Amino acid sequence: TALAARTPDVRLLVVGQAGHGGPEIEGEIAASPAAARIDRRTWLPTAELPGLYAGARGLVYPSWYEGFGFPVLEAMWHGCPVITSDRGAMAEVAGDAALPVDPADTDALSVAMERLLEDDACRADLVRRGRDHARTFTWADCAARTAAVYAAARAG
Repeated sequence: TALAARTPDVRLLVVGQAGHGGPEIEGEIAASPAAARIDRRTWLPTAELPGLYAGARGLVYPSWYEGFGFPVLEAMWHGCPVITSDRGAMAEVAGDAALPVDPADTDALSVAMERLLEDDACRADLVRRGRDHARTFTWADCAARTAAVYAAARAG
């Protein structure tokens, strides 16, 4: 709330199906003094993503659990700086190319968001590191690693 008050020109786009804690989150959005600046959608057409990433100050993805974390790499690929969880798959996928936060620590999340909004040097560094990092994830490498797992399972 304090960050929203200090950044009246910033909008927040919240995307995804309501999951664990969904009703509480929807209630918080509705009760927020910045509710008029929060756009809530359950999904986005793929064609809209490049433009949204290009216009975003950052992707905030404080997930508690993910199997892999495609949105993090997708944002990095498109030159959008990322804030994400400091645990599980998110930490592994993001490497050192994102701002890590404890998803339970709303103060740390707010500080990281404020940093993306106000620190142009940090944003530029994250964009550069994110693009470099995202390029290390290729479908060819994924296929080769998957084939290696199958070969090891067959031999084992």
